Amino acid sequence: MKTQVIEDRLEYTPEKIDEYINSITQINSTFVKYYEKTYNMILTLTISEFVHNFEGMVNRLELMKESKDKINVKYIFYYNIVDRYGSDQPRNVYVLEKLTWKLDSIMEDFNDLISVMEDLINSAKILKRNENINK
Repeated sequence: MKTQVIEDRLEYTPEKIDEYINSITQINSTFVKYYEKTYNMILTLTISEFVHNFEGMVNRLELMKESKDKINVKYIFYYNIVDRYGSDQPRNVYVLEKLTWKLDSIMEDFNDLISVMEDLINSAKILKRNENINK
């Protein structure tokens, strides 16, 4: 068992872990920007825009979900690397772990945005249906 653990760790040299740190730092930065852009977009949209551009809003929601799924794949990749080390971590693996948890936190916040978008779309669907009753 100990031999397997050592073999698994040999796969990730300190230089490779440092590359992963650079990569996840860039991913976190890009995802934070995307989160902020999406947050501001949702904040400024009106329910009227959801009703009158329903398909466009559904498409935006699908893009948000696709983005989240792509980020989740990356999160799982980094999580699995960190998980191999358990509590016996070199310094750079500890840094990678903290960045991995940061990515997880951003994903949780992004999931909240997806829920808000879904709620707005569902509200627009109801309003659109009621709008047709009045005609």
